[in-house]
This record gives sequence, structure tokens and C-alpha cells, in this order.
Amino acid sequence: MSILDKLFKRSDKPSAAPKRHLQRSFKGALPSRFTNWLYSSFMKVNADTNASQITLLARSRELAKNNTIVRSWLTNIEKNVIGDQGFVLQSQVKTGNELDTAFNDRCEWEWWSWMDPIEANLTVDGQLGGQELDRLILRTLLVDGEVFIRVRKSQAYPLGVKFEIIDGMAIDYTKIREAGVGTNAIVLGIEIAADGRPLYYHIKTGNSTTYCAGKDEKIPASEVIHLMFHEFPGQVRGISPLNACLEELKNLDDYTISEIMASKIAAVMGLCYERNSMPQQGDFLDAVDDNDPGQFVQSLEPRSRTDRAHGLSS
Repeated sequence: MSILDKLFKRSDKPSAAPKRHLQRSFKGALPSRFTNWLYSSFMKVNADTNASQITLLARSRELAKNNTIVRSWLTNIEKNVIGDQGFVLQSQVKTGNELDTAFNDRCEWEWWSWMDPIEANLTVDGQLGGQELDRLILRTLLVDGEVFIRVRKSQAYPLGVKFEIIDGMAIDYTKIREAGVGTNAIVLGIEIAADGRPLYYHIKTGNSTTYCAGKDEKIPASEVIHLMFHEFPGQVRGISPLNACLEELKNLDDYTISEIMASKIAAVMGLCYERNSMPQQGDFLDAVDDNDPGQFVQSLEPRSRTDRAHGLSS
């Protein structure tokens, strides 16, 4: 052992390797600066929909109305799924080994009569034919993530049944209740049993301009076809597929508008300089004084008086 080792009390024995504490975990759950932005929650999906369903629906519908990318996406899906002719029926009923032509023709005729918008036998309001109803169902499902179809049966109808599309926002989203003794849970207007089966749909009727206004109506689940994208166990309300790209699409819209505005401003802006009488060796420089860049005259702003005086337009 050297003098320096004795002075600083260094040991000539090799130091033991530091103990490593091994932890078993999922890499995606480890905290880091790359994952800190991810929010973790132990709330059930119904609690998430209670908190954000209405805002999500409003924003998704805004994109469906005004965003060119979303509108093009919806139109392409409608063309690929529904087609130009819509869904058709081809009856293949046989009597023995032969097709029953008379019966099949009658079935197909009744089908077309039911689907014909002129006959007005398909929907309660008499405004939609089969192809239009299918398009509305598909479009609503893609934008809202769910669609409610009420089945109305009556002997007064030519074929005994008609359909009615219920706006998802008309389902009374103010009705939220936890399950209790003798009471069922209500998730955004849908009353469910203990096993998760829908029992009743609480809707608001009688007001054509404002959601959740008008008379209360409690519809049995047997009269409603509720289509939605099931993404989580126990999920009661649908989630819009546009949820994951709302911010990106809005940012792209803002960026496009900003670029167009910048191009318009650049196209109508101008600067005017007056050169000196001295010989030039470069832009706005004379042979006598290199520090003299010339005399500034004016700038042209969009739609300024100078523009109008010279017949210029932005």
C-alpha cells in the first residue's frame, strides 16, 4: 500500500460490486420524459363518457360539417359500403327443387315498395327511403360512434312497422345515476340493469332547436336498436372514432389557413426605394459612400390608398 493510500485511507482490497435491485415491470408503465404526457386512469369507461361525451360529440359533428378531410372520408365510406343503388333483395325461395317465381317476385316487389321514398312506408316522418336511411345510419355511426333506431309497430302502417332515427344528443345526457337499492344505474340517459342490459332510454321530445329540452319520454329497450362501437367491457355509450384525431385535424386546418393568409399578404405587399444619382456597385450602394443604402420611399399595404390609386387590388 502506498503512502497516498494510507493518507487517504484507501483499502487495498477490491471494492464490492454495487448491489442491483431488479424490478419486474412493464416498460410502457415506467415513468420517463417520453411517457409523462400519457395520463393513466383507473376510472371505468362509463365515467369517462359521463365527463366528456357531449363535448366530444359536438366537436366530432363540427368536423363532419366543415372539415374537408372528414367529409371526404365519410363520402368514400358511404360509396364503398352503401353503393349507388343501396342494398337490394333477391329472393331465392324454392318450392321443391324449383324457384317459386311468383312468390319471389312478390317479395321483391314488397321490399322495393317498403324502401321506396315516394311510398313513404319506411320511416315515421316519410322522408327517407331505404338507401337514404342506410346512409344516415352509417354516417351517424361514424361521426357519433353510435346510432339509435326506434322501431314503431302499428297496424295502421301498411307493413306494420316503421323506423325513426333518434338523435344521440336527444338521449337525456343530464340523467346520470349510480345504482342503489331498488334503483338501476343511468348512464347518460340509458337506464341499465345490474348485469349491464339496457332497460330504458330516457329522451327529450317536443323541441326542435334545443337539446335536452321538452317533454321527458321513457322508451323500453325492446323498442330501440342501439348500434355502437364496443371498445371496452361494460361500455354503455358509443365513442366517436374521430376522438383520436380531433386535435390533429384542427391543427391542420389552422396551419392551412395560416399558410394561405401568409401567401395572400406576401402577394400584395411591396417596398419602394429611390436610388441615388451616383453610379451603383450593388443594390442601393454608390461608389462614394458604402453606407448609403438609398432613400426609402414607402411600403404598399394590402388594400391601401396607394393600391387603389394605382388600380391595384389584393
